[in-house]
Amino acid sequence: MRYLQHEGAALAYQAIGAGPTLLLLHGGLSDSETDFSSIIPRLAERFTVVAMDTRGQGRSSWGGTSLSYRRFADDAAALLRHLAAGPAIVMGLSDGGIAGLHLAAHHPVAVVRLITIGSSADISGDTPLGGPAIREFTAEMFAISQAKRLARWRELSPAPEEILPYINALMHQVWRLPVYITPAELAQITAATAIVQGDHDEYVTLEHAAALQAAIPGGVLAIVPDATHLILDSNPVAAWRVLAPLLGY
Repeated sequence: MRYLQHEGAALAYQAIGAGPTLLLLHGGLSDSETDFSSIIPRLAERFTVVAMDTRGQGRSSWGGTSLSYRRFADDAAALLRHLAAGPAIVMGLSDGGIAGLHLAAHHPVAVVRLITIGSSADISGDTPLGGPAIREFTAEMFAISQAKRLARWRELSPAPEEILPYINALMHQVWRLPVYITPAELAQITAATAIVQGDHDEYVTLEHAAALQAAIPGGVLAIVPDATHLILDSNPVAAWRVLAPLLGY
């Protein structure tokens, strides 16, 4: 694992393989290995896979800064500059996909192609399960309901005592906002963009995925059958069939 010091945080990342750069951005309250370990070896056969842990998550430190999807995107842009790795293909899951949208909107020279998985632009995409889960979630609830994930996080984190305060900051500063990225920002995206979603996503509606695709110039929509929010876990075969052509396989 390597580290980039950026705006108070040590951003952890690994770079594996050879070829065009493929940046992976993981989902919220997770880490790059948890979300992408099942496909990184396959991807590394064709790409230089750069898998980073979001500020404050996984092996990355927080730095005590304010949190936002824009900040996460700026961190990713800094890493790509550091590696002289742009323009890159970017694939983001859930929160990572929203950060990817900001990356493509505000750092257009860094992104040649964007794939988001199970991501949304605002609360209009919330399912009945997803809305309350996000609006009412707390660090204490995470500690009770996700004990194994919290234990792993504590093993990885350079500052485990900051995890619960970080989660509460993320809830209030990022997850509970009504808008994650504006229509004007989506309209700025010039990278070839694919919105990917499982047909049984628990958190984001299919209607919202279609609206998100329509808001991005030239955007395309791809639905993974018999798959939930975590398409790589719930139906890996179908997920790969959808993702492979979007990645140029």
